[in-house]
Amino acid sequence: MAIANIQLGRLPNAYLAQPDLDNLKVAGVGHQLGDTWIFMPAGALGAATAARAPSAATTAGAPSAAVRGQEVYGQRGLVAQAVTPDTAPPLLLRHTLAFAHAALYLFFDEAVDIATLSTGAVSLGVSGGAAVPLACSAAAYGRWLAREVILDLRTPCLDARGNATGATDWSSLRTAGINGAAPTVLSAWGGYIADYGIPANEAAAVVAMAKTGPDCSPCVGSTFKFMSAPCNLQYLNPQPCASGTFMSAPCTAHGTFMSAPCAAQYDAACSRCSAACPGDTYRLAECTPETDLVCAACRDCPTSTYISGGCGGAQDRQCSPCTVCRAQPQGPIEPPLPPQYQLTDCFGTQDRTCASCYVCPPPRIPGAAAAIAAPSPLGPACDTAAVRTWRDEHCCKDSERRPVACSQAPLREDAIAARRAHRGF
Repeated sequence: MAIANIQLGRLPNAYLAQPDLDNLKVAGVGHQLGDTWIFMPAGALGAATAARAPSAATTAGAPSAAVRGQEVYGQRGLVAQAVTPDTAPPLLLRHTLAFAHAALYLFFDEAVDIATLSTGAVSLGVSGGAAVPLACSAAAYGRWLAREVILDLRTPCLDARGNATGATDWSSLRTAGINGAAPTVLSAWGGYIADYGIPANEAAAVVAMAKTGPDCSPCVGSTFKFMSAPCNLQYLNPQPCASGTFMSAPCTAHGTFMSAPCAAQYDAACSRCSAACPGDTYRLAECTPETDLVCAACRDCPTSTYISGGCGGAQDRQCSPCTVCRAQPQGPIEPPLPPQYQLTDCFGTQDRTCASCYVCPPPRIPGAAAAIAAPSPLGPACDTAAVRTWRDEHCCKDSERRPVACSQAPLREDAIAARRAHRGF
């Protein structure tokens, strides 16, 4: 059956991707409304989602209301709003006879049930020649979910008692001269395979369908190929890929791809190059005809550094060491650079900022003839002998409010006592 869509509640255009629908077909999900449900976790659509959907209270043609993410509740099943049953038979799109693997690859337009494949219903031959029915080959699904069927032509044939006869479909084909020297054609009876519909739809007969090789034409425009080696153009007698190389399967609906051993029967699938690298990554290599845009995670800045730029475009994150505040006066210049205390910490994109400890604190004794230096308000970084000496020399004023060394400032007797009491600043 072909599920045309399973809508998420009342949200229009919220349809499942085709690979997911194929999986549902194989699992038998989606044949009728009553037992077709969908579940999602709470908040699955996100609080910012605002899809337009018709309100239950509106009539046809009336303005529609917004359905927001918080209105979708988790752990509650939503019955399918519409299920379109499949009434069309599966269609064989192409086939490839891989001589290097002694296998026949069949590609259909929908999921098919290999349990319905009729023994001997498919035959291979050459144009104008006799056809050899494939009566012994075992069938299995390939990489394209249930849309790809692989017939192993080396499967031993069995007699009426189930004993191996020593023959295979592959040996029968070789005996008939089907060796790649002439174009191969495929024929099949009507009803040789069916889909997963209820009732099942049987495939139509196939008459002398020519073998087709993989499409190995170069990707064009802003696209790239999902493969690690050039396509093998020898369709009639393909050679295996070199050791350690592979061709990957077509891109899935979720933007990923599956790697598998090389097989020349697969198309070189092209996909559009990524427009840009996602957040917290940078561009390591540009998109080429063989590879997508290569992105790398931006490095983390280690301890004692801060982010000074980068992490975007073609540039990695740049880290710079945090500034270290001076603990002591620093020369050889005269006067030496003053010691410092931390004003702001080093964090994220912000460097550490430092300020000079050579700052006079406000006076502590009202009415004194000169300012009396108080204990440092700047923290332990400035509580040093060097800072105390500097303040002794710069943080007092004479009777005319001019800076003067504290030892030379004219002080009243009560101020002198106070200054001596605070000498340890």
